[in-house]
Amino acid sequence: KNALYTSGRLLDENLSDDTNGYKLIRSDGTTEGTTVLKDAFLSSWGSDPRYMISFNNQYVFMATGGYLVDTQYMYVTDGTPAGTRYVADLGYNYDWEVVNEWFYYTAMGFSSGRWVWQLWKTKGTPETSSVVFEQQGYDDMSYPQGMTKVGNKLYYYDFNGGLWISEAVGEGHVTGRLREFDEVYSITAVGEEAFILVNEGGILELWKTT
Repeated sequence: KNALYTSGRLLDENLSDDTNGYKLIRSDGTTEGTTVLKDAFLSSWGSDPRYMISFNNQYVFMATGGYLVDTQYMYVTDGTPAGTRYVADLGYNYDWEVVNEWFYYTAMGFSSGRWVWQLWKTKGTPETSSVVFEQQGYDDMSYPQGMTKVGNKLYYYDFNGGLWISEAVGEGHVTGRLREFDEVYSITAVGEEAFILVNEGGILELWKTT
């Protein structure tokens, strides 16, 4: 079975010089069957593809803008050059999760004259990509993180101690803050329940919600 790799400098001598950089590689386990699937940035910096995630019989991955290492882009691939395509600009990206047919991710966006952290959803095309919710501010304390699928819902938290939930309802989404703690450490899904490890009043506590 063919496999996708995100290295590029280790598989073939022709791919390891300073001209190629790091590329997205497809291989059937043989030298002859190992080729560059697609290169998003044709430069010696390469596209540095990484964070490959299975989604709707495809793979979503992130790539950088060559030497613009802080600029990230989302791509999707079905394992063929023709099926490897751009989805969205991410700017800075820290987290993502798959819930049913939706791929959720964070990105920074410019809204109402200021930069804010945004929660996005997509089905793997620019046309299906849209903002679900905007956090109130752009700083290291407010960005969504710890995204976790619990049943058909998406849970996440911010560094301000906010516990959030987002759920598809009809053609739209409902997103809101469930509760605010002093600090949230992690979210773990067990069946249809979410277990949240928090710091509340200097005491380590384990909470549960559905």
